[in-house]
Amino acid sequence: MIKGDRMRGSRLVWLFGAIACLAIAGLLAPSRTSAQLLTTVTVDFNTTASDPCGGPLLCDGQNWTWPADASTWAGGVRTFLDPLPPGSRIARVSARAIGECTGRATELHVAGDLLGSVSYSGGGCICDNNIGCEISNTVTRAYAADPVGYVRGGLNTVALGPGNPNFVIVAVEIDLYYWDGCVGGAPNGVLEPGEICDDGAESASCDADCTAALCGDGTTNATAGELCDDGGESASCDVDCTAPVCGDGLTNATAGETCDDGGESASCDADCTEALCGDGQTNATAGEACDDGNSDDGDACLSTCVSATCGDGVVQVGLEVCDEGAANSDTAPDACRLSCLPARCGDGVADTGEDCDDSDLNSDTTPDACRLDCSAPRCGDGVIDRDEECDGEASCGLDCALLASAMDAGLAPDGALDAGISPPSEGGCGCRIGAATAPNGGSSALLGLLLAGGVLLRRQRRTRRRS
Repeated sequence: MIKGDRMRGSRLVWLFGAIACLAIAGLLAPSRTSAQLLTTVTVDFNTTASDPCGGPLLCDGQNWTWPADASTWAGGVRTFLDPLPPGSRIARVSARAIGECTGRATELHVAGDLLGSVSYSGGGCICDNNIGCEISNTVTRAYAADPVGYVRGGLNTVALGPGNPNFVIVAVEIDLYYWDGCVGGAPNGVLEPGEICDDGAESASCDADCTAALCGDGTTNATAGELCDDGGESASCDVDCTAPVCGDGLTNATAGETCDDGGESASCDADCTEALCGDGQTNATAGEACDDGNSDDGDACLSTCVSATCGDGVVQVGLEVCDEGAANSDTAPDACRLSCLPARCGDGVADTGEDCDDSDLNSDTTPDACRLDCSAPRCGDGVIDRDEECDGEASCGLDCALLASAMDAGLAPDGALDAGISPPSEGGCGCRIGAATAPNGGSSALLGLLLAGGVLLRRQRRTRRRS
């Protein structure tokens, strides 16, 4: 008997110990992260007048009256700003209406989703200024993920109707509940109530917070190929959860991109700015040959983003002296030449002020040639030209004919004759006269007369030829 009592006692001790251990384990186990009430958002629908509820309704002592304002009945829409913390998801939305006129009903939509129909209980719409606003029934909807139309960090809609147009809502109170992670605080591979998924760790389809892996959910899932996830576009993350890089084909305005066509295009520069002539970025696809970012037409790049060239009608400073465009010519007198140099003596075209211009044939030594200053050959230029006996010698007259004294001295037109050689006769014959031909001076006098007569005869013939 005693032995049996001892055994029963030991079993009881063991049982109590086990219970105590389970209790302690339960206390020490991590608490389940459940749907938490984040905040209550109050959305005002009536703010245009004053009554006991703060809305536009007026009481005449018996009945409520209201203005013909569509926002006070079915179809009214208001917005509220999403207050949820990053990384969370909506678990449940509860809403209730505050308003006037009992016994009426209308639908209530949040972020485009129908939560249900709200209505008041009570009797009629008889007003009493001593009575405050009534609260409708509460409608609730649970979510496994954010509603499709819900905008994180942005404005979300609260809409009324369809319903009874006499149903006046002053405000709507919305309770937002959210999940902030896995049951127990970490994934364990067991899908439990409230979890969207649980793969025991981050996976390509499940985030580490036990929510579905979605780009834009604010949780970076490297296994799913995400490089970042800021819950939308940011300066450091594209909307496809990749790092923003100019040229990736995704325009990230937050990162300063105006466009991104995946490279240079006719409308977008390679630096992801809009293609504009004058922006300093040469865009060949847009038809730009150059772009120096200025409007100066005197440099190597015109303000039209076309490279400056001789013949474009614009004088390029430092390289061109003139440029008349299509009027440039190498044959027209006084025109800007095709090399964008001005007309000049020696270019082969007789311009204003020039007698002639034979280009490389101009010469100051060749008889009958156009001179180097583009003047015609003339008596006195030092070159014996056609119809000249001399030019510039001391024995030469102003008309480029030999002086009589030169003839008396026995000088031929080319200066090569000496006193022992007579000028050529008309027949081209020259006679040598010996120094001792005559024994006396009579023969010398006769010779002088003959020479003088020859000179006069030649001048008369020359005069007749010139005339």
